[in-house]
Amino acid sequence: MSQTDSLGRTVRRVLAILLAVSFVVLMPLALMARSVAAVVFSPSVTAAVLTRQFSLAEDIRRPVFEALLGSEGEPDQGLDLAQALGYLTPEEQQQVLDSLIPPRWAQEQVEAAVYQTYAWLDSEDPHPTITLDMRPVKIHLMDSAVQASVTRVIDSWPDCTADKLAELAASLLSGKREMLYCAPPGALGDLLANLLTTGLTASVQALPADLVLTPGSQRPAEMLGLKQDLLALRAIGRWGWLVPMGMLLLILALVVRSVPDWGQWWGWPLLAAGLLSLASLLGGGWLWRGLLLEIATQAGGAMVLDLLDGVLAGLTAQVAGRQLLSAVGLLSSGIALLVMARSVRHKRAGVSGSGTNPPGDAGLETEPPPAGMFG
Repeated sequence: MSQTDSLGRTVRRVLAILLAVSFVVLMPLALMARSVAAVVFSPSVTAAVLTRQFSLAEDIRRPVFEALLGSEGEPDQGLDLAQALGYLTPEEQQQVLDSLIPPRWAQEQVEAAVYQTYAWLDSEDPHPTITLDMRPVKIHLMDSAVQASVTRVIDSWPDCTADKLAELAASLLSGKREMLYCAPPGALGDLLANLLTTGLTASVQALPADLVLTPGSQRPAEMLGLKQDLLALRAIGRWGWLVPMGMLLLILALVVRSVPDWGQWWGWPLLAAGLLSLASLLGGGWLWRGLLLEIATQAGGAMVLDLLDGVLAGLTAQVAGRQLLSAVGLLSSGIALLVMARSVRHKRAGVSGSGTNPPGDAGLETEPPPAGMFG
């Protein structure tokens, strides 16, 4: 019978050691996933990071402005924004853009788009629907700042040569909108500015109050698969930590028979997992960053990838901060349990001659003091 008991204890200890090693490996990964999920799948955190990125607001305002100028029409119609603003310094370009489309509007639309995208994850819709509120832009573009900005852009162009003037006059008389990026003198320049301002105003009037975007609408099957993958990642990030915690509970059932046992069998794995979590802060970020880049490529291609690249540093800082707190929590718990186990063991050794158990071990089985890391 004693051999059977000894064999059973050995098997339990081997299983407990395997569980402890698995906990040390899995817990840092689970906490990293939890930290990533808490940031990436939180609309408030993600929106705050996105709206702090000025380049992102620029990426949103420029396509809107290009659409207003008609540069997405036929090749010989409308303004090419890059060419029209190309003679201004970067600071002057920024001032013109700010006067036409306010930065605050872009930030508000980014925040709204983030919340609408996250709402899509929990909906039955096959693809996200993002609504841009164009009313503030329409109101803003009705004031005198529009004509002043158009005049400023035209004044930055080089003077028209005689040939260019003849070509420009012919295009204006014929009613064509072929653009020549040169500044005509006098009344002809005023006429060009008025025509461009009138065209811009007409484009603004034609805008709907709400501009509805449906990214991925042409790829419903891909978007549905992407949604399922994101929901699975969110679930793993939120609840994956329960698996390694279950391992600690199995260790408790298998080998823990006293308070010192508990401190040893839980303390060392928690301490090792905490140290591994700290080490993962140095190089583990590439795991989840690579995953985000892959998801972004799936969702929207190069444009979404460029936007994500601009905010990755902000997301990384948020994730690292949460991961650091988790690692400190593991280290503190492990050290506290090991200190408690050592204290109880010393206390037990001091009263071993009296034949009584310490109060903290009342009701637990008493075994000889274990040796080694896990006893």
